[in-house]
Amino acid sequence: MIAPVLTAAVALSAFGTYGMLMDRQSAQAGIAAGADLADFKALDGVGNAVADVQAGVYRTLAIIDSVNDAQMKAFRAGIAKQIEDARRAAAVIAESRKSDVELNKLVGELDPQLEKYFKDADRGIGFASVDTNMAVGAMKAAEVSHAAFSATMVKILAHTEKAADARAEAAVKSGRQLALLLGAISLLATGLAIGVALVSQRRLLVDINRAVSLSGEVAKGNLDVSVETERKDEIGDLL
Repeated sequence: MIAPVLTAAVALSAFGTYGMLMDRQSAQAGIAAGADLADFKALDGVGNAVADVQAGVYRTLAIIDSVNDAQMKAFRAGIAKQIEDARRAAAVIAESRKSDVELNKLVGELDPQLEKYFKDADRGIGFASVDTNMAVGAMKAAEVSHAAFSATMVKILAHTEKAADARAEAAVKSGRQLALLLGAISLLATGLAIGVALVSQRRLLVDINRAVSLSGEVAKGNLDVSVETERKDEIGDLL
């Protein structure tokens, strides 16, 4: 009787532990996935902000003759804020992944590229109403700065995606290892329970055989036989 009860207890404990640990692991995986999604959204925001600045600069250059000083001042202040917001967003991503050396290195490259792009684009707008050739030169420099920024963004996105895939794969691997570990523990405990049951059964059979032998001696009239036992159950009473 003890074997099935012990085996059932071990199995229930293993399944309960497995469920608890898997719930915890799922929660951790969910947090990690949420952080990865936040990173992708933040990076998308950085890219969109710079794209908006780029489009706005060329729109303004196309209608430069109809833009008054107040409008130009407001526009330049606006793109300065957009670039600054993009730089801050990139810094937040790096801050949230302090342990990621490669990501921090790439974001470190991104910041001066954004600063240079803004200066080149702003210079191009400033020269547009003064000297066309100087404006063209400044915008060519801005294009080079923008291309460098875009290349770094591609690297950051690729790295972030690779890191997210690695974390997801590690979570799956950890789940498999956990299942194998608990399975092995369950098998070991079940084997131990069966071993205990077999030993108990063997001892029971030995004591029963002794009781049968004792009964046979008594039946023959031999009342001098005696058996010592430490059993406290019915078999012990019989002996």
